[in-house]
Amino acid sequence: MTATVTRSAVKTASWLGLSIGLAIVVGLVAWQGAGTVVHLLGSTRWTLLLVAVFAVPQLLLSTSSWRLLFPPGDEPRFSLALLGLWIGYSINLMLPVASIGGDVVRARLLAIWTGKPRDAVASVVVDKTVLVATLPLLALIGIAALLRTVPEPGSLTVAAGGVVLLAVGFAILVLVQRSGVFAFVTARAARLARRPGWEGLVARAGNLDEAIRNLYGRPGRIAASCGLRTLARLSLSGEVWLAARLLGHPITLLDAVLLKTFVIVARAVAFPVPAGLGVQEGGFVALGALIGLPPDVALATSLATRVREIVSGVPGLIAWQYVEGRGLWRRRAA
Repeated sequence: MTATVTRSAVKTASWLGLSIGLAIVVGLVAWQGAGTVVHLLGSTRWTLLLVAVFAVPQLLLSTSSWRLLFPPGDEPRFSLALLGLWIGYSINLMLPVASIGGDVVRARLLAIWTGKPRDAVASVVVDKTVLVATLPLLALIGIAALLRTVPEPGSLTVAAGGVVLLAVGFAILVLVQRSGVFAFVTARAARLARRPGWEGLVARAGNLDEAIRNLYGRPGRIAASCGLRTLARLSLSGEVWLAARLLGHPITLLDAVLLKTFVIVARAVAFPVPAGLGVQEGGFVALGALIGLPPDVALATSLATRVREIVSGVPGLIAWQYVEGRGLWRRRAA
């Protein structure tokens, strides 16, 4: 009952976020003129596909980061982790799943491939926390870039306040996980359900909590994972730099870092909105004004960076269907 309600709420929030995001994108394109934006994008011809190259360092660094969140010596093969992460990213980017559904799928796939469901789920839970941990770091980097462009104390105060809130949210998330939240929630649900067989579920939840605490007991690996994740996300600044250059309005790499870091944070905060539709475009237009990008160029730059998401996301969804279909066929054959 509780799980059904949760899935329904997530689905509703995702579709609502998708509707709002699409409305914002359509509004921005209409504001700048659809013809103008299409002309800017069309002027790049096939070279716009080069933006998709930046999916490679992001996936490789993210996979290396994720593998650190397993017990030493029990890490999954790099190829398996890479495939699972790619599929999970593709689902979160291309489907209205509130940036959560893809992580559920990659945890399930890795559990099947490795035969270690507890470690797979624990690693994904901590990996999502690591993603949250990178947000204050990215915000600080963005603030440093912002101060080079807009050296005003007022902007620093607002940005610093946001960093503090993100850091506090991360600390609360870690404390909740270390306190045994899964066993607590499962035990309460078992009391409400009053059905036989829930004792085993509570025990498995307790084992999951223990695995998560063990992971947090290795701060060196957690810190290294955070560092690699931060590098993975910063590498995407390259796609902004390249897209603006291809559109005929080159910007500096520092300007690209400013745009990308703040947009990543904004998309994370607005996680129910699939792929940050509208959130990213609005952020590019607002921040682009600070670095001299005309609104139509800033909007076109944002849409150009979507090429990476489409070029890597669609094949990822196809790979997911292939993996699931192959697994189903094997189970039926057995």
